[in-house]
Amino acid sequence: MLQRCLLLCLGLGLSFGLWAQNDLAGTVQNLAAKIGPVSAAKFEYDQQLSIIKEAYSIKFFISQTSTKGKSTSEEYYFNLADIAPSSVRFQTVKDIIRITLKTKNNQRFIKKIVDGKLDSYTNQINLAADNADNAREIQALFKEAIPLAQEAIKADLDLSDWSAGVSFLKQNLVKAEIGEASYQYGVAFDPVVEPRLTLEIKQSGGKNPADEIFRFNLADLNQKKVSVGVSGTTPYVSLETQGKLKYIYSSKDGVQQSYANSLKIPCSEIDEARRWVAAFEYMIKQAPERNKDWMPEISGGEQALQIISQLVTDAAAGSTQYKQTITATCPTTLSQNYDKKGKSV
Repeated sequence: MLQRCLLLCLGLGLSFGLWAQNDLAGTVQNLAAKIGPVSAAKFEYDQQLSIIKEAYSIKFFISQTSTKGKSTSEEYYFNLADIAPSSVRFQTVKDIIRITLKTKNNQRFIKKIVDGKLDSYTNQINLAADNADNAREIQALFKEAIPLAQEAIKADLDLSDWSAGVSFLKQNLVKAEIGEASYQYGVAFDPVVEPRLTLEIKQSGGKNPADEIFRFNLADLNQKKVSVGVSGTTPYVSLETQGKLKYIYSSKDGVQQSYANSLKIPCSEIDEARRWVAAFEYMIKQAPERNKDWMPEISGGEQALQIISQLVTDAAAGSTQYKQTITATCPTTLSQNYDKKGKSV
């Protein structure tokens, strides 16, 4: 009975997601039909709105040509789910009716290209309307499309279990191309400690190319701090440990670095970063239970000491070598010495 209920809920969720996507596509098509050329006293505006891939991923093109024949063009790439419905407004600016869209919390999630070159990431788009009635229609369609986009995105980013999350990260966290910089990623999960993840980032081109390795347990990350950000023209996914504890191991070009409490992963596009965020959030939520699978069950102090004595072994940190043992007795004895640049202590 419980299985049937679960299957029914999953089926209803999937059906609603498909409905939202189909309805969204129709709304965006209607919106595109309302956006077109606009004439002003000194300029002619050519405008086109189109779907990139999924119905919530949008490209808006606008070119401005003066009466003297001088022309400029701008392209905007954005996700409808990022637009704040309350920001969709229109007003008359001189001889143009301008429609403005802004992102939620003014986040710079809109990719802007000017005359074919990446200019920046911004938080606002301005469109032109032919008249007040046209502006009202466009405003209403945007406000209709935004909540549909939010539902469609939830359906697309849904992960069913731990294995699906592992597969997603391995298959999708692969590379990023940003300007002259190219990033190649390698994701590996520990076969025993499942939430322990090793991420290799190989950067070629751009500033400061390097080969970096990061190692951390997903259970140590703060699920609420996984986010998308933009630095200049580079989108990224930000990860942070709980309590900002320095639990993230890193090395650069084979040299161990200091442990860190945060990590930024460059990404080609905002929409791609959003998918990575959804996967990390899901995996972080599942990680504490996965950690229990490999942790030993302790029945008493003697057993605990025995396990500790097996775990405390020689270790290395950069150029420093540690030799250490601990006895499985009570009272216990910890013996530790290290060798750094040929000097033993």
